[in-house]
Amino acid sequence: MITETKNTNNIQQVIQKGFKASGDSLSVLVKQKVVTGTVSQSRTNAMAQLFDREMKEDGLYVIKTPLLGNVLTGESLLWIRNAEMDVLSKMASPANMENVAQDCIIKEIDNIISASFISVLSNELNASIYGGVPESEFIDSSPKLSELLDVITESDYFYSTDLLPVNRDFCLFFTWSFSCNDLDKYLKK
Repeated sequence: MITETKNTNNIQQVIQKGFKASGDSLSVLVKQKVVTGTVSQSRTNAMAQLFDREMKEDGLYVIKTPLLGNVLTGESLLWIRNAEMDVLSKMASPANMENVAQDCIIKEIDNIISASFISVLSNELNASIYGGVPESEFIDSSPKLSELLDVITESDYFYSTDLLPVNRDFCLFFTWSFSCNDLDKYLKK
């Protein structure tokens, strides 16, 4: 069930600000400008896009970060095409860390960009919100993808966007889904 609030525009502005902060943090890591795509609330479009990506590639790598605190519950999902893993981890790795496991680098990227988003959310809602420990999973079949996406349909709020560097070496798909009993109460006027 999607909860409509009288401050729907306010939450959309907060979400856009959070995605921008994530893109800015990713820009620093990959040493080039990263732009955010159009922010969407459509679960159906997000699912179609993910199924399309999964079918065109050898699978998708997803990092799940739980959203914790006293106001919101939910999670972020950072989706990376299998073919982009190497490119992204090399771009974000310092030269002296080429032997660090790719999974560790990608989780750290997620940790940084998720924290940027969560900081905006926490500050704008004036609430204690933080991210849990990220977990990674490789999705190599449509049934596994469907199972993971079931979580999205259970949340009150859903937002997604692309994070795309200007030279288009990769394109990350970033989704946030969360629930809140009384979001209006926390939105700044």
